[in-house]
Amino acid sequence: MQNLSDALSQAFRKMKETLFSPFSLSLWFTLAFPAFLANLTSGGFRFNFVQTTSKEKISTFLTEHFLLFLLLLAFVLLVSIALSVLFYWLGSRGRFIFLDMLVRGADAERFGSRWSRFKHLANSFFQIKLVFFLFYFLCGLLGIAGLLPILGSLLNALTGNEYFPDLPHLDYSTLPPDQQKWVFGICVILISTAVLGILILAILETFFNDYGALLMYREGISGWNALLALFAALREQPFRFAKYIWGLILIQILSALAIFAFLIVTCCCIGYILLLIPYISTVVMMPIIYTRWQFILEYFGDPGLLSQENRTPPVVEEGIDRYIIRPEPEAMDR
Repeated sequence: MQNLSDALSQAFRKMKETLFSPFSLSLWFTLAFPAFLANLTSGGFRFNFVQTTSKEKISTFLTEHFLLFLLLLAFVLLVSIALSVLFYWLGSRGRFIFLDMLVRGADAERFGSRWSRFKHLANSFFQIKLVFFLFYFLCGLLGIAGLLPILGSLLNALTGNEYFPDLPHLDYSTLPPDQQKWVFGICVILISTAVLGILILAILETFFNDYGALLMYREGISGWNALLALFAALREQPFRFAKYIWGLILIQILSALAIFAFLIVTCCCIGYILLLIPYISTVVMMPIIYTRWQFILEYFGDPGLLSQENRTPPVVEEGIDRYIIRPEPEAMDR
C-alpha cells in the first residue's frame, strides 16, 4: 500500500484494534520489551549539567589536570562507542522480533523462540548498522577537525591560558589575518560536509531500518542484499520514499502533541517521570510506537505480509503450543 493517507489511517486503525479492543495491559508489556530493544539506537542518554563553576575554577582545573581531562574524555568516548555497538546489536534483534509480533501477533510465538529464530537475520542487519556507525564516526571526525581551531581559541579564552603555543592553527585568533580567511573557509567546508553527511546517513539509515528490515523479514535475504535492493528502489521510486519521510514527519508532529497532552493530563511531573524511565516510557508510548511501526507495514508491506493467515509457522515450531494465533475480538465474544 503506497497511498500515504491510507497507510496512516490503516496504521492508526490497527493500533486501536490491537491495543484497545479489548484493552490488555499484559499485551502492552509484552509488546513493550521488544519495542524497547528495537528503539535503543533511536535516542541516547540525556545528561543534565548544572553550571556552578566560575571561569577561574575551570581554568585552574584544566591547568592542573589537563592530561586527566583528556584521559577522561577518551574513556567516555570509548565507553560511548562500546554502548552504541551493544545497543545496535540488541536493537537489531529486537527489530525483527517486534516486526514479527505486529505481523503474526504477540502470542503467536514465545519471545525466546523468536530471539533464536531471527538470529541470522539480526546479525546480518547488525553488520550494516555497523557500517552506518563507521560512516557516522568519520563524519564526526570531519566535524571535529573543522571545529578544532574554533574550540582551541574558545578554550584559551575560557581559561585565560595558552594550551597550544606550538600549534597556532588550533587557535584561530592567533593566526595572521591572511591565514584566517582560508582556515575559516576550510573549517566551513569540513563542518558543512560533516553535517550534510550525517543528514544523508540518517535518512538512508531510516529507510534501511524500515524498508530494508521489512524486506529481510519478508524474503529472508541478507542485510547487504537488502541494502542493494534499497538503493535500487530509491533510484526507481524516489518520490515514494520522499512521501514516506513526510509521513514520518507527520507522525512525529502528532506524537509530540500526544506527549504534550499526556503531560498536561498527568500534571507534568508524574508524566515526565514516567517518560524518563526507559522501559516504562515504552509502555506509556505504546500507541505511538505501534502506529509508527504499523505504518511501515502498511506503506511498504504487501497483502500477504499483512495477513496473519497467509503466513505459515516455521519448521522449527511444530508444536501447537508454540504457535498460537490470538483469536479475533469478535470470536472471543462469540
